[in-house]
Amino acid sequence: MTRKKTATLEALVAQIDPRAPRSEDGLRLVHIICRFFGLPTDLTTRSSLKKIHGKLHEVYPLMEQAFEESVDLRIKLGILAIYTNMCTDAILRNRLCELGFLGQLLTLMAIPLCRNLTLDSLIIITHHAGLAVRMEIARAACEPLLQLIKDFPEDQETSDFALRVLSHVIVSVVSEEAKQKDPSLATSLPLQDVAQALIDGLRRPDPPPTLITHVTRCFTTLSQSKDIELSQSMANLFLAGLCSKEWEDRSHCLGALIHASLADAEDEAWFFHPRTARCITHISEAPKHVREPIQTWGIENAVMYKAMIAYEEFTSTLFAAHSSGGEFYNAGKKIARLILNAEVPTVDGSSPIKNTITGQSVFPGGESGTRWSDTFPRCSAAIRQNGVVGELFLADILDLEALLMRVDFSGAIALATQIVERNSDFAYGYYVLALLQFNVHGLRAAARGLECTPGPLNLTPCMRLQNLRLKGQIASIVGLGALTRNTPGKHGLPTPNAAVALLKTAKKDLQTFFEEAAPDHRYLSTVCCWLIALHVVSGDDISDDFHEIKVYRDRLEFATDLNKWLDIDSPRTQIRIVTERILRDFPAARKEWGAVVAANGCEGHNSDAVRTEAEMEHDLAAWMAGLDVDDEASCQTRTRYSGHEHRSPSQWYMHEYEVTEAADTKKPRLYHCSFCQNSSAVLRKCAGCSEARYCNATCQKRHWSVHKKKCPAGKK
Repeated sequence: MTRKKTATLEALVAQIDPRAPRSEDGLRLVHIICRFFGLPTDLTTRSSLKKIHGKLHEVYPLMEQAFEESVDLRIKLGILAIYTNMCTDAILRNRLCELGFLGQLLTLMAIPLCRNLTLDSLIIITHHAGLAVRMEIARAACEPLLQLIKDFPEDQETSDFALRVLSHVIVSVVSEEAKQKDPSLATSLPLQDVAQALIDGLRRPDPPPTLITHVTRCFTTLSQSKDIELSQSMANLFLAGLCSKEWEDRSHCLGALIHASLADAEDEAWFFHPRTARCITHISEAPKHVREPIQTWGIENAVMYKAMIAYEEFTSTLFAAHSSGGEFYNAGKKIARLILNAEVPTVDGSSPIKNTITGQSVFPGGESGTRWSDTFPRCSAAIRQNGVVGELFLADILDLEALLMRVDFSGAIALATQIVERNSDFAYGYYVLALLQFNVHGLRAAARGLECTPGPLNLTPCMRLQNLRLKGQIASIVGLGALTRNTPGKHGLPTPNAAVALLKTAKKDLQTFFEEAAPDHRYLSTVCCWLIALHVVSGDDISDDFHEIKVYRDRLEFATDLNKWLDIDSPRTQIRIVTERILRDFPAARKEWGAVVAANGCEGHNSDAVRTEAEMEHDLAAWMAGLDVDDEASCQTRTRYSGHEHRSPSQWYMHEYEVTEAADTKKPRLYHCSFCQNSSAVLRKCAGCSEARYCNATCQKRHWSVHKKKCPAGKK
């Protein structure tokens, strides 16, 4: 393209009436430039973008030359507008990035008259962009954007726009996928300065709701990264965000607090030593505030007292079996009943056990070198050999318990799955599946376990409480995960309505557990922590003195004091750390960020108001019923979420933005990749059905395990 042709373009643009309305002026400008370069004038249709795919390699060098040579800023801005429209197509966007169009954008960003228009285009581009494009923009624009914020502190629009672009790209930089592509990128950028700039942006007078949403959702992801230190002010923003008007916003904040606690969290203890259980017999020696709740409940009803009695029966039963030369049939039946009715502190190992009556000791298997878990298969084999059909499930219980004692969790899941397929009314099998799978499969197992037939050999009071607790805890995790991902209702996740119903159901289940469980139940402190968190995230009223949750707070303090008296640790799990933060910092956080949080969403709708209880329960029931079905068809349906990922799809909490007018343009109706959801006018069809569409062979290959269940080609 010669300078003469550039002059011709300038002459055409000069014909635009400067007195025309800005919207008409901009539209005509784009049409003139498109016609000049032989591009379709309407860039909002699928067919137009499809035509551009075939000639981009020819027209881009000409547009680049015109951009560099022209002295008319309108031409530069018009070319920028064309690039922005092209970027709604994921494949075109990636090709433009490869061709180097970012350099042109950065050039315009340095021109005062073009600065905010360029930033607005960057918002749209990064809003839709994939990981590679965001990484490139972060590499090229991170420091210039920070400099703009410093240089123009009084220009709120510049600051807001720059911060929104930064919030889009920074979460991609800290993702695991980005670190695999470029391990040095995160360390080469001033990420802590970016995080501080985002916080400072919210401290400006009257920050717009769109910026508040961008920053809080961005920090949700940053809370999971070790590249940025979560300051007290950032943590306070999440705490205050628990008072947001929207379920999604509150869930994002709670999810961020949970993730931020991961580095300091301890695992919850699964087993407790028999000596701990025996301490309950000396409860009268405990301080008054510790002993009174146990004595009021009744020591014979205490969990640890029942565990102590069960352990004594367990040891005496095994001792009798070995002493008699191998009478494992009756021993196996008795041990299985004990497992169903109490938390038996069964400790695997080869140490001898002592008969609590005679004081004699015996090794597992009758000799040293074997483990106590090796005795369980001998008991189950004896039950099966005896051949009583109605007792075979007791052998299954012993086999599962042996695997748990050996910490063979994958083996326990596989065996429990086989057993419940054979016997759907088997509460212990569902309990094992829920215990070992804190995901949608564990949730369904806990729910099915609660539906089993009540009785002393199936759904005992002990099994009911355990399944109730697991159902509540897993429902909390799954519900929060669904509301904080960018694909609600897809890939097996519940819809937003179902997720909200799930959290409300979790609260009811855990409340029931709280009311029915003995005060010394070892999981009661965890349940109290979840109830405190769920009370806050549910949008219920909460005052600075926490009197609304006093009953949970008091029981949590009691559980901690009981553990101290028993000389055992109270593990600082993730939810425990979050609860401590709420109880310690919530009043100060609300004082610091309350006004900002209150402003967020004030112009939007309150999602709670449009969701009736019946609708949410209906959605939850439908989702639970179809939990095994991967709803591939729903992947073709767009939701109120923009659907752009900032992190690896395999990670739990995703960053998402609602489509807002500020970031919206007249977008073409494009196809969406069935795997990654990127939009383009030229996606390749699946040859087997022509329904699924993909960006490339990689997306198609990664989606095949799901798609082959419905594709005719996969059924051959």
